[in-house]
Amino acid sequence: MGRVLAQYEVPSLIVFSRLVLAFLFLIAFARWRGELKWAITKNQIALFFLLGFSGFCVHNYLLFKALEYTEASTGAVINGAIPLIVVMLDYVFFRRTVRALALFGIMVGIVGTAVVVTHGDWAFVLSKGLGFGEFLFLVAICGWAVYTIAARPLFATVSPIMITAYTCLTGAILLSPAALSTLPAAGQLISDWPT
Repeated sequence: MGRVLAQYEVPSLIVFSRLVLAFLFLIAFARWRGELKWAITKNQIALFFLLGFSGFCVHNYLLFKALEYTEASTGAVINGAIPLIVVMLDYVFFRRTVRALALFGIMVGIVGTAVVVTHGDWAFVLSKGLGFGEFLFLVAICGWAVYTIAARPLFATVSPIMITAYTCLTGAILLSPAALSTLPAAGQLISDWPT
């Protein structure tokens, strides 16, 4: 689906639209479950903006942008490396250690991701550099890894549904200027309702 939408080259509008729809759905769902609570602290507001930026402005936006330059299957495999990045960031920032077997699995995952990113042609990448789409995917998964780690403190006081709703809202707020600026270029997408 992302690959089909990528041909319109308006990733900020696509991600913004997804976030607004997700926010509305999550708020309705939270209300239905009795979890709709608007009270959050100033520190939590700042954290939600970090989550909105890393999870949606970096991760989601760059995923759609990367699809303009590379295969969706390549992106899917690179996106699957998010847990590897999370484990590495956990170690760097929180000194969380992993067992030897898990470390071996991480190394295998890194090698596998590297094979996909380079399309198995290490010499070409070393001489010509990484493809732009693959580079965007790598930056995108780092954004989601930051999102994953930064969200953890919120789970003690905020429901998961509301965490996701607030994050969608802050992501939409941060993306709104870019989304509005691409409205003129989105005419073809907006007029193509089947897509």
